[in-house]
Amino acid sequence: RAEWRQKHIDGTWRWMEGVATNLLHDPAVNAVVDNFRDITERKVAEQKLEKAAKELSQIFNNVEEGLFSTDMTTQKYLQISAGCEKIYGYSIPEFFANPRIWYEVIHPDDKIIIDRNNEKINKGESVKMQFRIIHKDQSIRWVEAKIIPALNESGVIVRVDGIVNDITARKAAEDELQALNHVLEKKVAERTAQLNEANKTLESFSYSVAHDLQAPLRILKGYAEILKKEHGKQLDAEGHRLLSVIMNYGGIMTQLISDLLNFSQVTRSSLSYTRVNNNHLVKEVVETIKHINPDIKVEIKLHELGFCICDPGLMKQVWVNLISNAVKYSKKSGNPLIEIGIEKKDEQVIYYVKDNGVGFDMRYANKLFEVFQRLHSQAEFEGTGIGLALAGSIIAKHGGKIWAQAEVNRGAVFYFTLAEEQKISASNLD
Repeated sequence: RAEWRQKHIDGTWRWMEGVATNLLHDPAVNAVVDNFRDITERKVAEQKLEKAAKELSQIFNNVEEGLFSTDMTTQKYLQISAGCEKIYGYSIPEFFANPRIWYEVIHPDDKIIIDRNNEKINKGESVKMQFRIIHKDQSIRWVEAKIIPALNESGVIVRVDGIVNDITARKAAEDELQALNHVLEKKVAERTAQLNEANKTLESFSYSVAHDLQAPLRILKGYAEILKKEHGKQLDAEGHRLLSVIMNYGGIMTQLISDLLNFSQVTRSSLSYTRVNNNHLVKEVVETIKHINPDIKVEIKLHELGFCICDPGLMKQVWVNLISNAVKYSKKSGNPLIEIGIEKKDEQVIYYVKDNGVGFDMRYANKLFEVFQRLHSQAEFEGTGIGLALAGSIIAKHGGKIWAQAEVNRGAVFYFTLAEEQKISASNLD
């Protein structure tokens, strides 16, 4: 029997197998019988298989992970990679000499993890687990192992394959991150408590001051009116002017206190959600503003606003403040125009109130929603500087955002969003 390469008539080399049978000992035959066949395909397949086996062996022994395969009939290793030496500290010959090393080095407190997962493996299930081992140098290491049982046609486990990774560094990083998160959470909780306490104190102070100022202001206003009514004839022009100044600033102070009380109440109140028709709500606000300001001729374009989930009382206050501001700051333009509508961006609804009034310098836009911050003087436009702060607070309580875009003498646009409806718990709905 022999194998050799032979040149085919087409010029290619083919592998041949020949079997020669010696029949010379038989006088009747006195011959040698030769059988030949082309085994090129088999030889090519064998070469590919040999190459693949070498490549697989090279990969098997050069990966950092520990790879192993165990014969469950003999309870001995079929293969074990060099990665296991690095992870466990024991040599491959030591593993082959004692196939129980992998179990013996498991941290005593973690053997229950292995025992629990062995039940799944025995049922033919693949498992993934993390546990500690005692390295040959006696250091404690964390490893992650994936165990894959192989079953025969009868469903009996005949082989177990596994991959083991050293995750000690990862575990240390996770522990460090967890400890840091714990510290940060504690600090955040402490700061939040301090902030809540400060807010409560500030709210209480604001409410108390505003409430306590109302009584003396009412007295001041009352005496001023008495002075004007009963002693007005005794006052000259300058006296009347000074009295008007007192009454005017008394009115401003009264409005300021009212706004402060309103702001304090909003910041302390809880929300009562319901489904609101925005067009109905805004139409009501517009009619009220027109009734209060009959002398102001302004065109208001109201587009379809749809429905939203909100606290209707507080949302009405937002519309009142934004539309009143638009009316106030556009009334001096030739043809005051206010436009109210919505835009949709990335499936989010953005409400807007646009005017063609005096606008403002965008460098100071960050001050708009702060209490007492105004971009125009009292002489130019009346106001207390609380309206937009109140609107911003209400929008924030609804989980939304509010911002503005403007140019000096070219109008302004105020935008706001609300939290998506699905983010609001159904238990909060009326």
